[in-house]
Amino acid sequence: MRKETFLSGLVVVLAAGIGLAGCQVEAPALQSGQAKELLGSWTNQGKKLIEMAEDFPEDKYGYKASEEIRPFGEFIRHIAAVNFRYVRMEQGQEYDPAEFAPENFKSRADLAALIKRSYDEGAVLLEQAGDAQMVEAVKNPYGDYTNSRYAYWMQAVEHAAEHYGNLVIYYRLNGLVPPASRGN
Repeated sequence: MRKETFLSGLVVVLAAGIGLAGCQVEAPALQSGQAKELLGSWTNQGKKLIEMAEDFPEDKYGYKASEEIRPFGEFIRHIAAVNFRYVRMEQGQEYDPAEFAPENFKSRADLAALIKRSYDEGAVLLEQAGDAQMVEAVKNPYGDYTNSRYAYWMQAVEHAAEHYGNLVIYYRLNGLVPPASRGN
């Protein structure tokens, strides 16, 4: 009996599948390409981090989850400095880490402006890029190898996303709700 029920069910599923196969609607073509999608990821990550930089209480910018980990404000500066490393290489300019030294950014306003500028400059470059450029080989800023321009920029997005997670924890440890979680 079980075998008959299974076989009957299988026949129904197969018949339905065959009937649907003739009725399949072609998926719509994407209205964007890799460059536009990458710009969306870059912009989305930037929006969250800029909002955090502007929102987190300035008197807690020195807060550290533990002694071994960077304080909140240093995470913001670090993310922006890494963004600028990618931006400067893409612009064909030298990256000067001294430009982003901690002593140059003392206040929440300084750090919020820095991270905003890093995302703004990166967005300009990504807006100018086309899909054909996404497959071009470019030198990686952190190694003696090349990868596609798409992978190059995704590394920057991924780096920032990893630290976004750190900052969410800083919010929670201070009894605060991260901006992206409010109202959900």
